[in-house]
Amino acid sequence: HLDDGDLVFRRGRDLMSALVLRQGSGSRFSHVGMVVREADRVDVVHAMPDEPGRPGGVRRESLQAFLALPLASDAASLRAPALGLRQQAALRSYLLSRIGSPFDNAFELSDDSRLYCTEVAIAALAAAGVQLRPATQVAPLLREPVVTPDGLFHATGLHPMPR
Repeated sequence: HLDDGDLVFRRGRDLMSALVLRQGSGSRFSHVGMVVREADRVDVVHAMPDEPGRPGGVRRESLQAFLALPLASDAASLRAPALGLRQQAALRSYLLSRIGSPFDNAFELSDDSRLYCTEVAIAALAAAGVQLRPATQVAPLLREPVVTPDGLFHATGLHPMPR
């Protein structure tokens, strides 16, 4: 059972995923999104770079589309502990307000006018009052350290969900 704010990680099969996975030895995941629910529908809000025929940015799509076999070879979900109703509402409001925001090609956590996938999750949790300290990595050609999906996956305070 997935709730608003649960994190869904995937290991992608595309070129961008291969580049992300090379940022750490033994990396498992290349992308992350966060759950938003509407009755029985489970969607994922996440940030993607430009794709052929589709502009990049923060988008909302069904969990099934996010984890479709052509896109994902592995997946897992984590939950931040003890999110109360107000925290979930704040997190959900943040996620929905960021749909359509441009993708952060510079991967800068210090600027939230553009967002990359882990940045969306970190900022949404912060809007709910949850401060994570995920591992950062220095990547070639980037001005500041970046948080990879694996860096977020291993952050203290997140708990695995049963499959």
